[in-house]
Amino acid sequence: PGSMGIARDLFGEGLVLPPVLLRRRGVLQRDVHRLLLANVRGPGERELDLAAQASSVQRLADRILDLQRDWGRASLLAHVRGLFDYSERVGRMALQQLRRGRFSAQDHLEDDGQGNGPLPIRLDLHTNGKRLRFDFGRSAAQAMGGVNANRSVVVAACAYAVRCLCPSRLPTNAGLFRLFEVATRPGSVVGPVRPAPVAGGNVETSQRLVDVCFQALGKALPGRLPACSAGTMSNF
Repeated sequence: PGSMGIARDLFGEGLVLPPVLLRRRGVLQRDVHRLLLANVRGPGERELDLAAQASSVQRLADRILDLQRDWGRASLLAHVRGLFDYSERVGRMALQQLRRGRFSAQDHLEDDGQGNGPLPIRLDLHTNGKRLRFDFGRSAAQAMGGVNANRSVVVAACAYAVRCLCPSRLPTNAGLFRLFEVATRPGSVVGPVRPAPVAGGNVETSQRLVDVCFQALGKALPGRLPACSAGTMSNF
């Protein structure tokens, strides 16, 4: 259900693919393509999905090259850097509204699907008016079940919370990620060590992470952030 099996390790959750080229210099790598389609339900639909994604990336590449021809490479790169700097500058103005200090928050996962729990997620948020530090070092040890969240999921949850502090039309780019850092403890539910299972970390634990971020930021900026969510993506 929900494409998440009751697995006790990463290998039980499905095929693990390292970064590989689906296209090499524009040419489809048919062995990789066949490997992917042989390991999914509805391969016909998935083939269309992959084609649509490839087309969207190609369209982006074409448009970037068009801009480079119109403006020149140096000018285009200068505009890109300027956009990053703008997001950082506006975001830092938002951070200046926060109270300085350390603000703690906590929530928990009721169960890991293997009968273990509750699993606390603890955050110590440090603010100094210029930069945020999200420290999850006091969170529970990694779970036997697949509710562990890898670093990408944790960083995305923090980035989302920071983005909610900023004006609605602010471009989300690398400039936003200059505003904060994330600390996790290896071997924890938010810093799992391979081959810990992680399928549910993206759809369940990610929601609790956002809620914990909102709790801590709410103490630093009362009355200005969204309330916590339902704490789940409600997958069946």
